[in-house]
Amino acid sequence: MNKIFKYGLILLGASLLAACQAEILSPDQSKLPVASELKADIQVDQSTNVVTFSILDQGVVPVWIFGDEKIDGKVSKKYAYVQNGVQLRIRDAGEHTVELRAYNANGLSQGSQKVTFTLENTYRDPFDPTPYMKAMANEWVWDKMNNGHFGCGETADNPTGWWSCGANGKDGVGLYDDVMTFTTDGKFTFNPGEGGTVYANKDVSVLGGSIHDEDYEIPIEEFTCDYTIENNWNDAGIEEIYLVLPEGKNLSYVPNNDAVGDNARYLFVNTKPADIKKNLKLVNYSATANGGGSIAWLYSFVPNSSGPSVEEFLAGTSGKSWVMDSQTKGHLACGPSFDDPAGWWAAGPDEKAGFGMYDNVLTFYPDGKYVFDSGADGMIYANKDVTLVPGGPQGEDYMAEWPKQESTYVFDGETITLPEGVVIGYVPNDGSYTNPVFHVKSITETTLVLVSVGDGISWQYIFKVKESNYDIDGEGNLWRSASINPEYWYSPADWSGNIAPQAELTENNGFTAVIPEGVGGNEWQAQNKLISDIVIEAGQSYDFCCTIEADADMTVTVKLAAYPGDDKTENELYYNNNVTLGEYTANTLKLEKLVVNAPTGTNLILIFDFGRSPVGSTVNVSDICFQKSN
Repeated sequence: MNKIFKYGLILLGASLLAACQAEILSPDQSKLPVASELKADIQVDQSTNVVTFSILDQGVVPVWIFGDEKIDGKVSKKYAYVQNGVQLRIRDAGEHTVELRAYNANGLSQGSQKVTFTLENTYRDPFDPTPYMKAMANEWVWDKMNNGHFGCGETADNPTGWWSCGANGKDGVGLYDDVMTFTTDGKFTFNPGEGGTVYANKDVSVLGGSIHDEDYEIPIEEFTCDYTIENNWNDAGIEEIYLVLPEGKNLSYVPNNDAVGDNARYLFVNTKPADIKKNLKLVNYSATANGGGSIAWLYSFVPNSSGPSVEEFLAGTSGKSWVMDSQTKGHLACGPSFDDPAGWWAAGPDEKAGFGMYDNVLTFYPDGKYVFDSGADGMIYANKDVTLVPGGPQGEDYMAEWPKQESTYVFDGETITLPEGVVIGYVPNDGSYTNPVFHVKSITETTLVLVSVGDGISWQYIFKVKESNYDIDGEGNLWRSASINPEYWYSPADWSGNIAPQAELTENNGFTAVIPEGVGGNEWQAQNKLISDIVIEAGQSYDFCCTIEADADMTVTVKLAAYPGDDKTENELYYNNNVTLGEYTANTLKLEKLVVNAPTGTNLILIFDFGRSPVGSTVNVSDICFQKSN
């Protein structure tokens, strides 16, 4: 059973009645909260070191100031938490102090008070290497196409501070053909590639080599050995995760003799399994290998595969938005053919500013939905000879009013086909309107080049990924600073309820849940309602994003709605019961311009349902942002 202690301050003074009085038209210094009279209520769960900070006063909002207290395994990044009932994990045993202030409509309290509480034990999360081993289970090669994939520095915090390798900077020295393979059962295989060598620092004298004047290659046989994943809590209370190899075994480049001796340990730079799965970044640090001084070496690997499919390049995993790359020459161009679509004319940077194109947004979704938004000006651009767009033909290219279009698309890897009358922005001729087929000249994670092939003329469009405008860490994020009241309902298959949840709020109003035994397996049988104090305004549009990660494949439901009345369809801002999650693969939802249909004065509720998730699996939700649309 959890042991809970209360630390209540019994103080003299009348309760504040500001919330019950008439509306204050201007600040009144005499009615400021008096910090010394605040009644703090601090509850400590001694089994988990989770501390709940509340005040009993009405009509004021507390400000909890922690300074350098170590919160949730790290030195606090927030000087103060403005919330009543905020729950934080304080890791270290001993007596702790928090400074308490408060504010009301008249301003911040006069002075402050110090409140102490005691933790009996130092808390450390139980360590499970399985998520890391699953994330690493792949073939890996050097991330040679990106700057900074290899380097060195004085400390593990800055492992490229002295030198950072540029893209392909070590081509031809027996490094980039190395293949590192990890399996979930703890096996590591090093394949030195066709050259059969490993690249080593000039001072390395192990592995059969000798000291040289410069870095050199050492012949080596392919080998397989065991590996382990270990953790350590440093003096700052931060958990460190390490890949550990047996003595005498190397991880590609050999920076010094220590790295294949007692210090065959590699610190994870990325510690989220979803990030590791995409980019395995490790640092080998030695305190004495640099002529008696410290040195850290960075290794950055990527999966040895073809990477994301072209379909993922286009639509991502939950939808992807594109805008015209107005700064690139040829973002709109024409030429004689698909092979030469800019041979006759190519627009220079911003050459077509003010013509209704640069705020057009194209959004493709994995399920085949396509949305064209003509932007704030509600306009598109058309060729002077076009007759099918209202307003044409004209003596010169012209702008035309255009509504938002929601339709479908078909992508076969080479062409994108839209329904008749659906556009991507500029309309060069009637043929591209009646038969909108766009050939994909090139596509990457961030760039899309399309060509409309007409009768004797081809038109080129260059798009870039629309940059995110989500203010996740700023004041614009209403969710981050909101007060959240969670409600849970977990049920077996017979809908009788009464299954105890294993769920809690996390840092910055994130959320985590472990699916308990007995959950029925149907939608709405593992409901997690996060009821906020965010007042939503009728007719106002909002943007929403969140990142969801799980340690198993599953399908979950996400719903944004007004509260009370969250079960009413007309009060929904967003509902999706087909959000798919891959094992340790983060899925980021980004939704723009969600319009409120509910009455002003209702609150925002965010609902996650995990009723169809495997028992024992863990789901984490982070980087939640809810903001007013620009």
